[in-house]
Amino acid sequence: LSGSGIYAIVVARGRAVKGGGRRRLTPHALRHSGCTKLANYADKHGIPVAEAMKVSRHKKLETFERYRDSHRSRSRELV
Repeated sequence: LSGSGIYAIVVARGRAVKGGGRRRLTPHALRHSGCTKLANYADKHGIPVAEAMKVSRHKKLETFERYRDSHRSRSRELV
């Protein structure tokens, strides 16, 4: 399975689930969503950032911090 094949599957599944909604589901968006959930879970349960970074396969703390900051700003918007 090629990279473009995976991309096509994810985009097609996203359309099927969203019913042709405005936002497209892409492999990058799926990864971003997973990393944001991971960052939230790690913060909530006291998991070391280094361990969460390993799972997300990020090497730079600055990159992983974006997901943590994204979750924190969204939480503030909801309150």
